[in-house]
Amino acid sequence: MLKLFYSPRSTIHGFTLIELLIARHPKLQRRKAILGFTLIELLVVMGIFAIMFGFASINLLRPQTQANLDTTLSTIVADLKEQQIRAMTGNGPSAYGVYFEPSRYTLFTGSIYSAGAADNFSVNLEGGITISPTTSVVFVRRSGQTTATTLTITNTNSSEQKTITINTLGAVTIQ
Repeated sequence: MLKLFYSPRSTIHGFTLIELLIARHPKLQRRKAILGFTLIELLVVMGIFAIMFGFASINLLRPQTQANLDTTLSTIVADLKEQQIRAMTGNGPSAYGVYFEPSRYTLFTGSIYSAGAADNFSVNLEGGITISPTTSVVFVRRSGQTTATTLTITNTNSSEQKTITINTLGAVTIQ
């Protein structure tokens, strides 16, 4: 006797309808044999995922130290260009400059850096970033020219170094 509605638990002579269909069709019998995964297949896939996770987690740490150095470089170059533009536009009565120390740099007004000047603006570097040598870059009023200077920015956490070169015309390059 057939039931009018289908349920996977419906049985005919102790067999479910799905079992009866599989028993009568050879293609379904083969498909039943390949359903699921073997233990070896599961272990191989888990191993591949573990290796991929390992590489991903190792590479996640490197960009942070690289980003610190790149951010510092971008900020220094932007501040150098800002001071040069101020000198070229003649917004003030004198030159503008940047004084570099190992753990910070200071934007100042005038031809000579004065540590106690009220209009100095200091920028502290992130931990692990240092600048050498201790020097000042002064941009001449109206022309924006300066003396050629080379600065080395070092990330002490990763020992990575970048060089900022400023030529006499005030052009800044990073190497």
